[in-house]
Amino acid sequence: MRFRVLCLLVALTSAQSTWQNVASMTMPRWTLSVGALNNSLYAVGGQAGAPDATITSSVERYDPAANEWSTVANMSVARVGHGVAAVDGRLFAVGGWNDGCGALGCADVEAYDPQKDSWSQQPPLEFPRDHPAAAALQGKLYVLGGCNGWDDDEKCTNLTASVATFEPASSKWTDVEPMPTPRWGLGAAVWNDKLFAVGGEAADLSRLAVVEEFDPQTGRWRAVASMPEPRAWFGITVGTFPAGEGTMYVVGGCSALSCATPRSSVMAYRPTEDKWATLPAVDSLPAPRFEFGVVILGGNVLYSVGGLHNQNASDVFRSMIALQIV
Repeated sequence: MRFRVLCLLVALTSAQSTWQNVASMTMPRWTLSVGALNNSLYAVGGQAGAPDATITSSVERYDPAANEWSTVANMSVARVGHGVAAVDGRLFAVGGWNDGCGALGCADVEAYDPQKDSWSQQPPLEFPRDHPAAAALQGKLYVLGGCNGWDDDEKCTNLTASVATFEPASSKWTDVEPMPTPRWGLGAAVWNDKLFAVGGEAADLSRLAVVEEFDPQTGRWRAVASMPEPRAWFGITVGTFPAGEGTMYVVGGCSALSCATPRSSVMAYRPTEDKWATLPAVDSLPAPRFEFGVVILGGNVLYSVGGLHNQNASDVFRSMIALQIV
């Protein structure tokens, strides 16, 4: 694979870049979740496009060295809108939604062991939730926000700010201090032993720009700089530039009350400076997408996989694109 270079300057601007096509998944997916484990990317669950829109339990693994996808063991539960994070050498899938879970969302939790190529059931969430965010911090799985019921207009009627943590060693769930802002369709990222809850959608369907930081040492949340514009249903990941300096990337998503015109732009946040910037248009996704996943592998290659291009679910991406950051 060859890439042109995204030059991210100290002021969080860029000089030149281009996204390149890499190997596509075996099937189109949106409302999937993605995770990184052992320098591989995993595309987990999701659903196909209209009119079928089948919810799947299937999982694919991408090897960046070979630029190839391969199928791995299916989850036991087909789902969309779930959280995924790697903890203790395993990939956890948590919450989400399917027809069997109903309007409350799913409580199911399972973990994938790449050595055994198998999923195992884990203690369920005490509070089922659809479209939470998930992240790994200090050996624990954190599950943030989500929806626990919605009406016929797809408006969430029980939006939560709660945060649950799972410790694999004890197989126990524990609640920590809730986020100040209830939301679903949010993103979560970790840098320097801090957990960031980013954007999402409020109960009135408005998108949020708010960002909050959790310190596990104090057990408290605090507000940090908001994004330049509201976003929900976006991709989020963290990389390092320059050496060792963390940068959070928020890619695509929806910023208006409707996802009829999703975003393609990329926003970057420096936790050490508490500053956001929107990268120039040259660094935007080639096509807008939402309900997709992004991951950085190899320290500096940003991958964008799957997602939806329009609101009626007729244009679902099978493709994956990549951008090198130096």
